[in-house]
Amino acid sequence: MFENKRITELVGSGNLRSFQAALLVHDGTVVFCERFVDPASGVSEEMILAARKSVEHIAAGCGLDEPGHRRVQEHADEAGRWLCDLSAHYHGHLDELDVRKWHREEDEALVVFRHLQSVADRPDRADFFAFSELQPGIFANTQICLINQAVSHLEQVKRQFDGKGSTSS
Repeated sequence: MFENKRITELVGSGNLRSFQAALLVHDGTVVFCERFVDPASGVSEEMILAARKSVEHIAAGCGLDEPGHRRVQEHADEAGRWLCDLSAHYHGHLDELDVRKWHREEDEALVVFRHLQSVADRPDRADFFAFSELQPGIFANTQICLINQAVSHLEQVKRQFDGKGSTSS
C-alpha cells in the first residue's frame, strides 16, 4: 500500500469520488493478487498495472478543471478502459470459481457502495473492507462493485464537462 500513499501525496485529489474508489480498487487488487493469483502467471502484474493506471489517469485529470477541457475526458476515458480491463479479470476469477456474480441492486452490492461512502477518506480504507480476510468470490464481487462505482463517477465527470461545452484544440 506504500505506492497508494505516494500517489495520494503526489495528486492531492482525495476528495474526487472516482479517485477514491479507484484507489480503493488498487488497494484491493494488490491484496487480491497477493492472496489468490499465481505470480508466475503474469495475471497479477496485469491486474495491478490496470489498477495503478486507472488511478494515475484519474489523478492526471484532476488538475485539468478548465471547463470543457478535452484532456479531462481523455483521462476519464482511459481510466475507464483500465478499470474495465480489471473488471474482466475479476469476472474471469468468478467464472473459474463458479461463483455467482452480484447484481448492482443486490444487498451485497449495496453494502459495498455504502461502505465506500464511509471509508473513502480513511487511511485504513483497505483494512475497513477486511480485504485480507475475504474469501475469493466475495472479494472479486466486492472489487467489481467498487470498479462499477469508480466508472459511474467517471461517467458523471464526463457528463459534467460535456454540459459545459467543449473547446477545440
